[in-house]
Order: sequence, then C-alpha cells, then structure tokens
Amino acid sequence: MERLLYFLPAKPQPVWVRYATTTVVMAFCIAVQTGLENQTRFSGLFFLLPGIFAAGLMFDRGASLYATALGTAFAYFTISPAAPFPGYAAAYVVFALSGAVIGLVAEALRAEMEKCARAENAKALLLMELAHRTKNNLAMVSAMMRLQAKTPGI
Repeated sequence: MERLLYFLPAKPQPVWVRYATTTVVMAFCIAVQTGLENQTRFSGLFFLLPGIFAAGLMFDRGASLYATALGTAFAYFTISPAAPFPGYAAAYVVFALSGAVIGLVAEALRAEMEKCARAENAKALLLMELAHRTKNNLAMVSAMMRLQAKTPGI
C-alpha cells in the first residue's frame, strides 16, 4: 500500500496541473470507451468510472467531481443523439451520483493510505528508539559487570 503512494503525486498540486491531468485521464478513458463501443456496439459507461476513481485517488474531491462532470457530459453527448433527453435523464443522474461517490471514496482511500503510511513511519521510529535505548541499557549493564569483575574480593 505504501508503494502506491510513491506513484501518486504529492499533495497539493497546482490547480491547473490537477485539472489538466484529470482531463487527460478522462480523455484516455473516453477514447477507450468509444473504441470498445465501436467494436462491441455496447454503450455502457463503465470505462469512465476508473478515470473518476483515478482522479480522486491522485488529487482531491474537486478533481474527481470535475472528472464526473466530464464523464456525464460525454454520456449526454453520446446518448442524446440516440434518444431524447427526458428518456435518459435518470441514467445521467445515476451516473453522475455514482461517479461522485466513487470519487469521494477514492479521496477517502488516499487519506487513509497516507494515515497508515504516517503510522508505519512513526512505528518504525519508535522501534528504532527502543532498540537504541535497549543497547544503551545493555552497554551499561556490561560496563558494570566489567567493573565488578576487575574489583578483587567481591
């Protein structure tokens, strides 16, 4: 889990970097979605959700909501020519809500991963301190034993 944090950008990133990267990630997901739709003739929006998850994991809630808006706009423009808007309004709302929830979950996951990494670092520091103190105590006991061994008549 800690290895995944090394691949994610450090927070906070400038706003233009967050939104430009989110746009690129969503453009890639839209391209994959479009390619699969052309190959299989299935118009699901499943491949947009990993882009939303990635934006939430890499950056913050604003980037994941922006990715959700991009995905919803793509869904609107690809589904609208096939059917009138009122017929698919529920699908747009469900997609937008599920995308927002996925983005928020991804952001919470990153926060928990960072919290676990900080706890792991604190634990490692405490163990190193404990080892150092133990070595000091053993060195003191060893020195006292050497002093007693040198003293005759005890």
